[in-house]
Amino acid sequence: MKKVVMLSLILICSIFLVACGGNSFEDTLKIKLDSDPSTGNVWEFEMNELGIVKIDEENKVSCNEEGTDCSGYQLFKVTGLREGQTRVTFKYAGESYNPLTYYYVITVNKDLKVKETHSKATERR
Repeated sequence: MKKVVMLSLILICSIFLVACGGNSFEDTLKIKLDSDPSTGNVWEFEMNELGIVKIDEENKVSCNEEGTDCSGYQLFKVTGLREGQTRVTFKYAGESYNPLTYYYVITVNKDLKVKETHSKATERR
């Protein structure tokens, strides 16, 4: 239980740090979401409008010497494919009781640069 509470706090802090990343257009938008790979849970995403952005993913993990206490994050790199706007939904998959979900609205300009124009996290009950 203590691990779940700590992970929840880390995830909430991460979204605020990412959301404060600035309002200017960039070549690549980076979204970093903390995860605990020892639980088998991972972040999955879907877009409401395909073909506007491309999302590449990297996983970073570190464990203690016994390999039992692991922490890490998933880094999503968003680049523009065509001008427009899409909503990307990230869900912490595997948490069936009350999954954590983040919503990002991402805008791509005519130069194919991207920016996050809105984000929101769901609250856990």
